[in-house]
Amino acid sequence: MPEAARLDAPGLVLSALGLGCAMYGVSEGPIQGWTSITVLAAIVVGLVLLTAPVIVELGRNDPLIDLRLFGNRLFRACTSLYAFGSVAYLGALYLAALLFQDALGLSAIQAGLTSFPAALGSMAGAQIVTRILYAQYGPCRVTAAGLITVAATLILMATVTTVTSLWLVRLMMFGLGLGISLVFIPSQAASMATIDRSQTSRASSIFNAGKQLGGAIGVALLTTILATGSTQHGARRTIPDITAFHHAFLAAAAVAIVTLGAALTIQDADAAATMTRRSGRATPQTDESATQPAPIAVGSRAARTGRSSNPTRSSG
Repeated sequence: MPEAARLDAPGLVLSALGLGCAMYGVSEGPIQGWTSITVLAAIVVGLVLLTAPVIVELGRNDPLIDLRLFGNRLFRACTSLYAFGSVAYLGALYLAALLFQDALGLSAIQAGLTSFPAALGSMAGAQIVTRILYAQYGPCRVTAAGLITVAATLILMATVTTVTSLWLVRLMMFGLGLGISLVFIPSQAASMATIDRSQTSRASSIFNAGKQLGGAIGVALLTTILATGSTQHGARRTIPDITAFHHAFLAAAAVAIVTLGAALTIQDADAAATMTRRSGRATPQTDESATQPAPIAVGSRAARTGRSSNPTRSSG
């Protein structure tokens, strides 16, 4: 039995404090203002503390956060997709909830029912991706199509006004969920394809941390844009003008378009081990099994030996 790795205490403390400070600063920026001493101090301290573990971790043989994994081109591309896709999608979900209640005057129940089609779109997209698209077209084209769909939907959301039919808005939300499923599921499935079995736990932690950080940045970014178009209502409350919502949705669309660059760097050949079909179904690895080895075609030499069927371990 292999010897258990020692706890990387310096990496644990520095990364936890650094990420915590940075997340606090990013989250409080739209509320307290980006010029607030507290916000600026939290962000600066967070960046310093996150820089320190980079040096510490690169000098260890068993780091808590193995930054060398970013040398793997497929893992790097998929992690970028997951993080920046979260900036656009999770930021847009938060934005939509505010739009429906503050700008369109919907009740909480009406706003929830109008947002709910995004979940239906994600569910439908998951079935289409896992059963058909992933194995047939590969992660590069599928994620690119998903980002284009997300960007187009967010641009349409930037046209919503108080006279827009709610059924049309619900259709847009369905498209948003459908599009993001084409981004998240292939990136989850392909992310571990060229990662050694011994590194999957560290790689999975980095991959999922990207989503958390991306979501926080997305909310902070779009909230800041909203704040620039806020108008005073009463003594204490400010309500963003609907034009500010339009600008924020366009900003989220811009993030999705920029993220296309990461999707286009994916080499489908690197993810070949995950692009298998069994009984006519595509079986890409999804988030629930993100720490497990990639699926291998039944009956192949790789299946008998327990090694990945992808002969290339990308490191560039």
